[in-house]
Amino acid sequence: LAPAGFQRAEYIAKCVSNATFTMAFPLGPPDRLVASVRPPNAHGEDESVRPLETLTPLSRALSLPVENTLRYTNVDGFVDRLQKLAAGETMCVAW
Repeated sequence: LAPAGFQRAEYIAKCVSNATFTMAFPLGPPDRLVASVRPPNAHGEDESVRPLETLTPLSRALSLPVENTLRYTNVDGFVDRLQKLAAGETMCVAW
C-alpha cells in the first residue's frame, strides 16, 4: 500500500473493530477476515499484497487471523467460504 493506503487501513480497523453496531457493520465487528492472493502477473511483477496489508490493522485490533489462501480468481472458493459461515457470523473481505 501507499502511505495513504496504510492510513485508510488503520481507519478501517478503527471503525470496524468498534463494538458499537453501525450501518456499515450492523452485526458488529466481523468474525472472519479474508484477503485474496494475487500472484505475480504475466510481466513477472511481484505478487500484490494489498488485500492482506489492508486487513492487517483490523486483524491486530480484533485478534483475528487473516485467511489469505484464496486466489483472487477463485470465485467458487470464495462462494464456498461464504456458504460455510454460521448463522449470524460475518466476514470482512479485501479482494
